[in-house]
Amino acid sequence: MRRVWLLTWCCFVALPFVPLERGGAQDAAVLRMASLAPSGSGADRVFQQFAERLKQYSGGRVRVRMYNGGVAGDERDVIRKMRVGQLEGAALTSVGLAQIVRSVLVLQLPGLFTSRGQLERVRHTLADDFAAQFEAAGYVLLGWGDVGDRRIFSQQRIAAPRDLLRARPWVWREDPMGAELMAIIGANGVPLALPEVMAALQTGMVDTVTATALTAVGLQWFRFVKYMSKSTGEPVLGATVVRKPWFDALPAEAQSGLKRASKEVEVALAAQVGREDARAAQVLIARGMKEVDMMAQKSEWEPVLKELARRLTGRVYTRELLERATKAARSPSAEGR
Repeated sequence: MRRVWLLTWCCFVALPFVPLERGGAQDAAVLRMASLAPSGSGADRVFQQFAERLKQYSGGRVRVRMYNGGVAGDERDVIRKMRVGQLEGAALTSVGLAQIVRSVLVLQLPGLFTSRGQLERVRHTLADDFAAQFEAAGYVLLGWGDVGDRRIFSQQRIAAPRDLLRARPWVWREDPMGAELMAIIGANGVPLALPEVMAALQTGMVDTVTATALTAVGLQWFRFVKYMSKSTGEPVLGATVVRKPWFDALPAEAQSGLKRASKEVEVALAAQVGREDARAAQVLIARGMKEVDMMAQKSEWEPVLKELARRLTGRVYTRELLERATKAARSPSAEGR
């Protein structure tokens, strides 16, 4: 997918307010939606299918206008535009979602999941909780869309927490989890917005990034690193949301059609991105990227991740939410999926 996120960050556009679009015998509500997926990518093709199905399922009452490739700005910009009514929806990563509902970051807690099946089990268990929290914040959570497996890419070999002490790791500026992890380890994380990472890698300001293989390929970050951690089965979270006032104003048929199209896209997107992320990892290995098995140092990572979970409890998510997530992840029915 040349990354679900090959960005043209510099092309920031101001989006006009266009609530209705004339077409056929009736007015059609316009769903202006932002995504970091570039035109022609696998994710873009899935979103095109979404637009076609939504038009069909809503009886032509909702049409989609996509703003791909990051032209609507980074996720902070996109959320601001949704809040002022310049956008109706967006496909966001966990960092963007957490700017709306902070507790969603419990689903990104390192070490909580070792398979996509576990994540799906936890999301199913907590579905009503998150739906209610997003609605309280003024949004409707339409569906999830994970963006690949989380890995560490680095110029020097990173296997154990202590290896980060001699590295210059990037920390996403809006991500409290990454900053706290570096603080526990004692590493000097470099806080940057996503669009700033490429220049930082080029200049050596950072030499270590956490990303999916798809991201590393699509954003060309792989050109500045030599090592890639093996997948531990921890997906990077994503989801699609729309503004609740806009959703509530739709006719019942259109609301039903939007939910139906979103669920179908959720399944298609997960399969598409999973395949492309795995393919991207194989491409990197073929190009000489060296894989590092961080699980060989599991005994050193476990106390660090346990402390991270403790520190974030009460600040990012409640203890009760963490306990429910942990119980669902460890359920026998979630293992081996």
